[in-house]
Amino acid sequence: MLAWGGVLAVASAVGIPKATAAQHLVDGARPLVAPTYLDREQALVAEGKAGIGQLVTTGLPRLAARLGESPSELQADVASRYPDVAMGVTRLPAILATTSAALGNLQRHHSDFEEADSFPAPGVSRLGLSVGGIVFGAALVLLGIVALRSVARWPLAAALLLTLAAAGCSVGFSLPHKAASAEAVANSLNLTQKTADDTRHSLEVVEGFHDQLAQQLIPDAAARLRVSSEALTAELEDGLDSLQASQRHYATTITTFTPDLELRQAAIEDFQSVKDVPVVTVTWVFMVGCALIAIAAAGALAVRGPRGERTG
Repeated sequence: MLAWGGVLAVASAVGIPKATAAQHLVDGARPLVAPTYLDREQALVAEGKAGIGQLVTTGLPRLAARLGESPSELQADVASRYPDVAMGVTRLPAILATTSAALGNLQRHHSDFEEADSFPAPGVSRLGLSVGGIVFGAALVLLGIVALRSVARWPLAAALLLTLAAAGCSVGFSLPHKAASAEAVANSLNLTQKTADDTRHSLEVVEGFHDQLAQQLIPDAAARLRVSSEALTAELEDGLDSLQASQRHYATTITTFTPDLELRQAAIEDFQSVKDVPVVTVTWVFMVGCALIAIAAAGALAVRGPRGERTG
């Protein structure tokens, strides 16, 4: 009781920073991994894939023909005068494919996230778990001291009830399963400073592509053709529903994906702090330790007679 209680109290106190980091992670990610949110992001990504495809295969060739140039001549002109557009045409398919894969990973692990989010129990935070571990451990230490200094049976009975309750609640709240889900989510993620920087750069590519296309390339071409930018845009996008939709929903896309980027930037330190915590092992050690203390307390009660005297 003394040894196990001391281990629990000290480990819980030392683990408070990691518990706080884990709580920050799940609190920040919770709204961004909701199925409806992920579905909306996937729909925008699919729309963007189709839109960039129509722009490359139909929209830009139409512009080249309208300007009296070959597609290769227009491509060379875009590369020299509109580098952000050229970069977007080159990189957007890969960016969108990577984004879709990352969203798909979150969708596959959504049930794991829900289990991890409810660890250790609904309504109990990870900080609350650490504080509870400190109190629980200190209670065992105090009961152990009393049991050593007295022949009374109640410290042993109290320790038996406490440890049985702890082990029973662990089973009742499916802590091993939730711990495995938490590890599965952590193992599925690749959140480093590099991946966060890559995500920010990808968003910058999207923004640069859209802005330079809408604010420079199209207006310059429209000026050469002596038409309005709106008229030229309508001509180039005629019948290209996905391209029209991706342009129409551009602001929504940026607004929707910006919180993902902000979370990645903010969560790096917390994730690196907790990603290697052996949650499953810690959970089983706690349960087995409590079970062993319960067995020891029950055995001590059997040896210590009804009035506290030793029997046998």
